[in-house]
Amino acid sequence: MAAAYCGLSYDLFRKLCPVKPIAFTDSPRGGRYLRLRLDEWLMSLDQNTSFGTTEVTNDVEPVRWNTASNQVAKPRKGLGGFPIIDSPKDPIKVWYDSLGFDPQTMNEEDMQRLMAKLTRNGQQAFPEPSLASARSKH
Repeated sequence: MAAAYCGLSYDLFRKLCPVKPIAFTDSPRGGRYLRLRLDEWLMSLDQNTSFGTTEVTNDVEPVRWNTASNQVAKPRKGLGGFPIIDSPKDPIKVWYDSLGFDPQTMNEEDMQRLMAKLTRNGQQAFPEPSLASARSKH
């Protein structure tokens, strides 16, 4: 499924992909790939994407993939250090959009203000527990 997600044949995927699956069982078929890691790897290969054109300082080391072309994908962070997510289906992106938060131009103060507004309106700042943990992983 990971090969199909990346648009590659199984054999080519196994040959090229440096992303390692997470082993859920001892079975050779028990491993699962994180789509985020696959997306990061694919973005590191995209020569049409200009990573790091807007340098934002943060303390996070860039993700480095061992690829044949030796390209490096740097995580993109916005003004307040929040991750910039391009995938419209990513839970963090969905959450940002529900808040009205733009990680490229807004900072921690803006995030707190938007979350407080939701709370005042009787809504949860984090719609489901997985988003709170996902935010801390980015």
